[in-house]
Amino acid sequence: MRSPILSAYERDMIRRGLAEGTRVRSLATVRKLLAHAGKRIERIRLDDLRAYLASRREELSALSQANEVYRLRAFFRWTVEGGRATEDPTLRLLPPRGSTPPQILLSEHDVTRLLEESSKPRANTDHARAVALRDRALLEVLYGLGLRGIEARRSLVADFDRATGSLLVRRAKGGQPEPLPLPRAAVPHVVHYLDLGRPLLARHGNDGRLFLTDRGLAVRYGSWVWKRVEGIGKRAGVKVHPHALRRAVATHSLRQGVSAPAIQALLGHASLEVTQEYLEPDLQALRRAVCLE
Repeated sequence: MRSPILSAYERDMIRRGLAEGTRVRSLATVRKLLAHAGKRIERIRLDDLRAYLASRREELSALSQANEVYRLRAFFRWTVEGGRATEDPTLRLLPPRGSTPPQILLSEHDVTRLLEESSKPRANTDHARAVALRDRALLEVLYGLGLRGIEARRSLVADFDRATGSLLVRRAKGGQPEPLPLPRAAVPHVVHYLDLGRPLLARHGNDGRLFLTDRGLAVRYGSWVWKRVEGIGKRAGVKVHPHALRRAVATHSLRQGVSAPAIQALLGHASLEVTQEYLEPDLQALRRAVCLE
């Protein structure tokens, strides 16, 4: 029988628009903690958390352990903010060392190589050409709008407005959907994919999604976007993942004179401090943009 507090937490995650996979993993982590500690949620303390994570050390990688920490932080922050607990035991809980992969900083030249590689069909067939059109459109959207992988996955054909060249973005971390204008150079690639590529890929059951798998089905998991981008990067000789493209558009926009608040709005960050973390720390333009000098 599910506890009322976990049911309430699940309802809140649904309200905030979190993906089903995120909700399932978050609830599973909290349940495992409670089973290990043998205590009510409000009685959990830092030592209980550390003991639980230690019990998972052998079966989880450092990165997976870090994800457990982040899920527990989010849950206990929610319990305190909602008045369900008076103390957050995760305040001094740190993820294991080595769990954060090195930050990838892409140059404009790196992005150009990625875009060019994505446009190359892997075979001389209509299907391969359709896949190449999709891959180019995917990268254009990820980089042009700084989308998270899950936000690109959620996009629908109906979200793209040809007249304005904008895409309705459903934020992964809550907030109202908002239309964002694609860079002018990116729009033709999305149009070509919709007109020439997607019709060749589409099969029943695609739910009207903008991006489809090679088999023409709706993309169900965020890992698909990650693997697709990573694969294009390997062919281009560029180490990359979707979040690296998100960071890249922030840095490149700043270099081009875009203000930090405008970049914050593009990325959908709740605070300017989060946006600062996305930008290369050695850029003097950043200091001027956020008035640190």
